Amino acid sequence: MSAQEICRLFFLSTQLDSIIKQTVKPDEIIICDDSEKTGTFREIEPFIEQYPGIIQYYRNDSTLGVSKNFEKAISLTSGDIIFLSDQDDVWHRNKICRLVSLLNASPSCGGAFCNSEVVDHELKPLGYTHWDLRGFSGNPPESNHYGNLDFFVKRIPAAGHNMAFRSRLKDLILPFPELEECHDTWLGLMIEATERWSFTSECLTQFRQHGSNLSKAGKSNQLQQALDSIRQNRCAWNARLYSELLERLSSAGRNIDKNVFNLLCDRRDHCKIRSEMNCNIFKRIPMVCKEISNKRYFKYGRGWKNVCQDLILRSFSH
Repeated sequence: MSAQEICRLFFLSTQLDSIIKQTVKPDEIIICDDSEKTGTFREIEPFIEQYPGIIQYYRNDSTLGVSKNFEKAISLTSGDIIFLSDQDDVWHRNKICRLVSLLNASPSCGGAFCNSEVVDHELKPLGYTHWDLRGFSGNPPESNHYGNLDFFVKRIPAAGHNMAFRSRLKDLILPFPELEECHDTWLGLMIEATERWSFTSECLTQFRQHGSNLSKAGKSNQLQQALDSIRQNRCAWNARLYSELLERLSSAGRNIDKNVFNLLCDRRDHCKIRSEMNCNIFKRIPMVCKEISNKRYFKYGRGWKNVCQDLILRSFSH
């Protein structure tokens, strides 16, 4: 067994222990094993024996990928409120209690999320939080009838490791789109656009960052992030995600505010335009100028940084 695999199993055991020892005990814990390795069951077997009937273990016949594995786990739940969990974070003992209390206080809200302290592999604080990484303060602009949706269409502050949502939304959110690692963004947007999120700035999770985890949330070089975004054509990924989001909302029969729907359409259109910018500079300049004039660079992204990304970096990204 590799050192990386040993760390992964140790992180899993630590996390599972933090979930079981909550002040409000979980009714069930669904574990969907998407690994090709066989060590996961051996690591959690003592927990299954100690807490019979609470932990349900499922091993996938073939690898599903991150989002589809979460989709399977969500579909197997039977409770009223669903918490998601990665394999390496640690929950504070009152996390379930606090988020359930938020939802009980706001029956119309579809979900609740908290802040998270970003830590290294030894759980030592790195000096910033998940909300710091997302630039989220929790305070929507004054006179903003979109609530926090204006922010969500820029960056999603709710993530799998810090959210809980109502099971009544399962029919709306499932299945996830056929897009790689989309579940956090999909859940964040879908719930904010329909029933809104409740949230607390309390750090109720230790969000572990290490060399082998799947998170891309660290404070990495912004220039490298911009180049990676161009090479992977993340704008095309976002355009497809927003298209599927709008299609799901249209077919779900829900009464969606017209302004909300139009905002999501506008965000999709901005993504589509930017996804087509891997072209000759002379063709690209008018496209960039149009997105500057309609202010969508500033409404949905990082403003002039994205302008420079499209005007300059795209010429050197291939």
